[in-house]
Amino acid sequence: MKLNFQTRQAYCMLVIVVVEASNLTYYDASSVHPQCFEGEKTYIEKCVHPCDLLMYFRSAHPQMVDTLEGKSCTELGYEYVFMDPGFPEAYLYWKGGHTGWQRYVNKFFGGHTRAAAYLNYTRDHNPACSQRNSDRGTSLQNQRNLPLQTQKHTLVYESDVAAMYDTSSDFRQCLEGSFEALSSCAMKSDYFMYAQASTPTVVRGSCASVHPDFQRIPDAPEFKQFQRYWMGGEKGWVSDGMPSYLANHSETHSYLTEQARINGACQYNTYVGSSNTVANNY
Repeated sequence: MKLNFQTRQAYCMLVIVVVEASNLTYYDASSVHPQCFEGEKTYIEKCVHPCDLLMYFRSAHPQMVDTLEGKSCTELGYEYVFMDPGFPEAYLYWKGGHTGWQRYVNKFFGGHTRAAAYLNYTRDHNPACSQRNSDRGTSLQNQRNLPLQTQKHTLVYESDVAAMYDTSSDFRQCLEGSFEALSSCAMKSDYFMYAQASTPTVVRGSCASVHPDFQRIPDAPEFKQFQRYWMGGEKGWVSDGMPSYLANHSETHSYLTEQARINGACQYNTYVGSSNTVANNY
């Protein structure tokens, strides 16, 4: 079938609109976090959003919108930096462009030296990311749904109790558990804390020994092997705006549950606490 010029032109315009309409812009609607992504809808929704958890948790209000609705990264005030090296089908934009990005990552990675490795592991265990990257897809196909090998722990004595907290006190949470479990599970998989803390650190000793203002609050359902503390307790949790923060991060439970699942070091029973001699089944 032959198409005249007007018909061909209309058809091409339709194809362009369909292709562009499948793109999403992913950014912080509260403008707290200076990062923005653009990319194909499925890739942003299924790969970037659940895997770049540093962006997700450092954003006050992470949001995905249709790029054509006047919401491109450029229209929102971000400048193009490059194709993201960790998510190679996503276009990375930043407030302040390359200079702003460089300044930010220099500061952030100073307190998060293993962040790139953690993100790569998270990405590589998501089929929506690996299946689109042919040069990694074959090797990942067999491992992406397998957790890290679970290590066997029998007992944790009180002397082994440790605390994971932010030495800068910017993020006012503390987790208490065994030194090994905090280092191999919480530090790598609890992005809620790791991403928001300026200098996440694991030290030996209880949360109370780290700072006297840490008070018990309900434990995180995704990491029940750790006891959770907050400066000022539940009142501090509320006054620091955490309920509204979590309301803007509705995928927190599902995303962190998946991180705990793929990390075999997180497969422990409930932690009993530093006041007890042992923690059961560690």
